Amino acid sequence: MQRVRVFTSAAYGGDLAQLERAVNDWLAADQPQVHQIAQSTVGEHIVLTVLYVEGAEAAQREEAASVEVPEVFERTLDDAELDPSGPPDLTLPELELPY
Repeated sequence: MQRVRVFTSAAYGGDLAQLERAVNDWLAADQPQVHQIAQSTVGEHIVLTVLYVEGAEAAQREEAASVEVPEVFERTLDDAELDPSGPPDLTLPELELPY
């Protein structure tokens, strides 16, 4: 479930260093999967609004989304180049045009 967390510099007496520390501490402690951050102002104060999924929920979603590769595919993909470093070959085959 997506959640919202709001931080404001007003809560830290307008001290942006304390606001930054609070946000960093929250990110380190909870390890949320952040979807979006919006910054706005209210008077002279900064407001950060964070849309996120909690760390444990994000890990569960990633586990559910991951799929184990069947052995038959592992054998056939052993020598396959899954991440080619060069650009793909986009040449068209030669053909005769009827003029």
